[in-house]
Amino acid sequence: MTREHMQRVKTAMEYQKKAVRALLPENVGGHLEVIENEVRAMLFDLAVNMIRDVRESELFRCDAVKAGGREEDKKDRSGAGVRKVDIS
Repeated sequence: MTREHMQRVKTAMEYQKKAVRALLPENVGGHLEVIENEVRAMLFDLAVNMIRDVRESELFRCDAVKAGGREEDKKDRSGAGVRKVDIS
């Protein structure tokens, strides 16, 4: 997507938001804003937790390999089925 296309999508989303608010009573607009902020915060927290989980699992795997690894990893490193290739 180009920057121009992204800008058009953003503008369209803003118009869509204004259209929904125009259909609802004025006092509901404040409630929608609060709900929008809460959903945004929840999604941010979810993304942070997912990133943290991935990093922790990668660190765990790195520590396991340094400590000798899992049994499956040891079997893979046995050299069975591996042959040396000369690249010249």
